Amino acid sequence: RRTQSSYGEHSRTGSHRALFLAESLLDLDRSLRELGSRLCLVAGRPEDVIPSIVGAGGVLAFQNEDTHEEQQVEAAVLQALAGGVTVLRHFGHTLLHREDLPFDPAIGLPMPFGKY
Repeated sequence: RRTQSSYGEHSRTGSHRALFLAESLLDLDRSLRELGSRLCLVAGRPEDVIPSIVGAGGVLAFQNEDTHEEQQVEAAVLQALAGGVTVLRHFGHTLLHREDLPFDPAIGLPMPFGKY
């Protein structure tokens, strides 16, 4: 993946964002440990790492993404999965359900969007 922004000569993740993410993961691990579990972090490209974790006959559940680059990663992960893996997808991080919109966002947004 690109680590540089396509909009300029800077990193896609700045130092403040990286620190926030690291602190958030540490906090999540602490919370999980209080419940008798723990967070397992794995480094690597999703299409290389996730299939080895799920394994044949496993279950992969994830939230569908809306942006092109993330959809490409999803497709690469799905292609790399072993046979017999059950895949469960859902949408859930949008304000409205896609089915409730008067247009298909996969095709395009109405112009101007303010009309919506």
